[in-house]
Amino acid sequence: MSLFLECRQLCFRYPGQAHDLLSALSFSVEQGEYLGLLGAENSGKTTLAKLLKGLVLPTSGTIILPGTENVALSQKMQAQELFQYRHAFGAVFSDPEHQIVGTSVEEDVAFGPGNLRLPPLEIRARTDRCLKQLRLFQYAKRAPHELSGGEQQRLCIAGILAMEPKCLIFDEPFSFLDQKSRQELLQLFQDLQQQGKTLIHLTNDPEELLSCDRVLLLQNGSIIRECTTQQLWQDPEILEHMGISLSEFMQLRHELQRNGYPIRADSFCPNALVEDICKTGS
Repeated sequence: MSLFLECRQLCFRYPGQAHDLLSALSFSVEQGEYLGLLGAENSGKTTLAKLLKGLVLPTSGTIILPGTENVALSQKMQAQELFQYRHAFGAVFSDPEHQIVGTSVEEDVAFGPGNLRLPPLEIRARTDRCLKQLRLFQYAKRAPHELSGGEQQRLCIAGILAMEPKCLIFDEPFSFLDQKSRQELLQLFQDLQQQGKTLIHLTNDPEELLSCDRVLLLQNGSIIRECTTQQLWQDPEILEHMGISLSEFMQLRHELQRNGYPIRADSFCPNALVEDICKTGS
């Protein structure tokens, strides 16, 4: 993999604040990587997502995109550089209704490419392709408010993909979704990575990050650890220390481990857990 993004000593505070909300963050993201950022509420996740997208500028430090003519997000960058930087990213936040702007599904997807002043035929082609990819083509003429929560989230993603960003940022993307919609989006994220997209997924739920290549743990605006998903599940005490609630499944898994059951590091679902327990008894 080649380097896609590098954060160097990134700090941010809102005007009037006495202390940094994000403090000296340094990390990198590889091209085509699926990176998870896990943190409790008020740990700085959404602010970091806005920084990565270029919606706000760092108080100090910088974000460098080596593959985009070394464009660097900082207080000193010019307007054209900021446009170029933002174009490399697409961001989807927790509430899809706040990102939907079109009066119809197809109009919403076409909005972004239209702002790029692409030829009408190219806008049409991108719109149709992304609607089909996100399984929304049959709803093209519908009003967005007629869609379910999961469909609205897919609509936001379709609109982002139509602008052909190199990296997709997801900030708490499952907050308003049922279990079925969550599973569909998780599969979509895996598909997007296989297509070569770089993904950054910010959440307070460790179970959303099972497919990530790496996970960074964010606490009080600082990165306190880097680990794999398996390492995270083998050490749930650190999640409790961070103020992240464990699901009933994670609690059960941890309790079985503490009582001597040989739970495999990659047993992330109830069926796998039952299999481990049955092997112990045989």
